[in-house]
Amino acid sequence: MQFNKKLALRVIVLIVGLALIISGVIKIVGGLKDTKDSNTINKFNEIYALGGQIGEEMKITGALLNGISGKEQAKDYAGAVKDISTAISDIDNVISEFNVLNIKISEFKKILGDDPDQAVKQSGLKLVDLLEQRNIASLDLINNTKQFVVLSKTYYEELAAGKTEVKIDEIQANSFIQKITQADKTLLVLTPQVNTATQDFAKIANFQLKTK
Repeated sequence: MQFNKKLALRVIVLIVGLALIISGVIKIVGGLKDTKDSNTINKFNEIYALGGQIGEEMKITGALLNGISGKEQAKDYAGAVKDISTAISDIDNVISEFNVLNIKISEFKKILGDDPDQAVKQSGLKLVDLLEQRNIASLDLINNTKQFVVLSKTYYEELAAGKTEVKIDEIQANSFIQKITQADKTLLVLTPQVNTATQDFAKIANFQLKTK
């Protein structure tokens, strides 16, 4: 039984799409008025720098997964297993980085909560809420992608071992794909909202933004 390439391709497209969503690095420049503002800027920059780093790593993982079909066509099943193992390890690293990102967002939320400027506080907390929602959807997509990739690893391991009757649980695979697709749809809605909230926050807080 051939591995369902349409399902595999869908995961690749989604993982690369997620990478593009979070890989843009935005930094606050200027507007330094006091130590509190400096703390706000520094934490904001930490969040977006780490987000950009995660995005770049996800693009690399997506490219790695994209090469699996070529390995299958060449019947290089051991090579496919090796690349999938690397992808799983990379995804685990990204999950850990998202956990760190969530901590940084929580710290940013506390800094904003102490800001005496109500307009800055409200705008910043709105941004934080959207960032939290985006990260939940991102982690949902990534975790289900990992499970799908683990499923495909078992498939290629059996092929590499010389087995001729190799099957994959299509029901389980489709379940992962449905969850990935739903998370992707959520991200497509949240991404422009995050971008708008970022611009609004910068305007209200009298900061300038630049894309790196």
